[in-house]
Amino acid sequence: MSVTDDFEKTVRICDFYYARRMKGIRILTVRTSGPGWKHWDMKMWDVEDLVKRLGLTRHEYFANEWLVENQIPHRAVVSVQTLEEMVHMAETMEGVRAEYILAKKLYERIKYQLAKIGKDKRIRERDLERIFLGERSGKRAKGFSSLSQKRN
Repeated sequence: MSVTDDFEKTVRICDFYYARRMKGIRILTVRTSGPGWKHWDMKMWDVEDLVKRLGLTRHEYFANEWLVENQIPHRAVVSVQTLEEMVHMAETMEGVRAEYILAKKLYERIKYQLAKIGKDKRIRERDLERIFLGERSGKRAKGFSSLSQKRN
């Protein structure tokens, strides 16, 4: 079994397998300590080190990946997802990440406008909305027009 602590890597592997229409793949999230683990009886190999020792071409891709021999205790399994569920979750996360980037840009724009207006002056909600929508100059801020349409 191949394991990694790198979620982004897991998503890339899932995309790779999903694009090739592979079936029956499950992704486990596990706790690596607690009852049931037989650390003294397990064999675990660092893939990057193993590839190096075998004289094969090393790739950065092998970082943060291990091969585990023997079973993972049932009590250590936190969740199980199918390949399809994992791909859907990754797509959802991309949408959330895009919203976060948009919100961060908005925050920086408001922060800039507040600094421009001055710290002493109080800004009413309507003024803040104008800053948000970029209406002072008669132009809408790029990327924020969809937000104003949702409000109306």
